[in-house]
This record gives sequence, structure tokens and C-alpha cells, in this order.
Amino acid sequence: MSSREFFGHVETTLKKSFIVLIISALVLFLNPTNPLMLGFVAGLALSIVNVFLLALRIDGMARMVLMDPRKASWFMQFGVAARWAIIIGAFWFAAVSGWFNLFGMAAGFFVPLAFSLGGIMRSWIYQGAKNGVKA
Repeated sequence: MSSREFFGHVETTLKKSFIVLIISALVLFLNPTNPLMLGFVAGLALSIVNVFLLALRIDGMARMVLMDPRKASWFMQFGVAARWAIIIGAFWFAAVSGWFNLFGMAAGFFVPLAFSLGGIMRSWIYQGAKNGVKA
């Protein structure tokens, strides 16, 4: 996968996730006391930030691999730890404060993942059809 294809995939995932975020925020505006929807919006917003940071980390790691593979491995591992700390911290805050529904937050975290996996599967099917492989 080229850099252009990678960033195109990330851009598509983020655009679709933003559309879901905007629609969810409008629904939340109509019923602001719904903790499930509040958790979903919070989880989705945090997941969008997570996807963006992951894309930047992967791009930086790809550049670092050419210079020093050991630094690239450390660079990626630090990013994984930082993103997991953000996710665990968000779940902890939701559990302690009671403002957000944990199930809604977890569902929000999976929206960009679903769009990303759908894009990857579509790409594989397209590549297979282009190469003469029948699904």
C-alpha cells in the first residue's frame, strides 16, 4: 500500500466517522440528558482523535524505518501506549463520573474501526476482481 492509498483510506474513514459524529451530535442536541448518546458521541470523538494520531504515528514510523529500525519500533510502541492510556483514561472517567454510558462509549469507539475494516474489505474485493479472482 502506497502512502497515497494509506492516507486516502484514513481520510475516507475520518470523513465517514465525522458524518456519524455530526448526526449523533444533532440527536444528542434533541435529547441532551441521554447518557447512552452522550457516551456514544464522546467515544466516537475520542476514537476519531485516536485514528488521526495513529495515522500520524504510522507515517512517522514508516519514515523512521528507513533511518533506524530500532527507533521506529520504540516510536510505534510509545504511540500504542499513549493511545491506550487515552482510551483507558476515558473509560475510567466515564465510570467514575457517571456522565457517560460505558456501552455507548464503547460503541462510539468501534465506528471508525467498522468504517476502516469495510474500506479494507472493499479494497481487497476490488483488487481481486481487477486481478481476475472471483469472490
